[in-house]
Amino acid sequence: MNLTGTKSWAKKVLKENGYNQIMINKRPVRLANAKAQALYSEIIRLNLQSTH
Repeated sequence: MNLTGTKSWAKKVLKENGYNQIMINKRPVRLANAKAQALYSEIIRLNLQSTH
């Protein structure tokens, strides 16, 4: 079970939507190497919040 608001949840939401990398400071960063706050920011920016 992935709890909403955890790093693993954020990675799962992005992967389900086809993202393997996000851009941080104009550079691509793998989801595993990104900080949780950066993942949450990307989810909010892309408006991917899910209701699971």
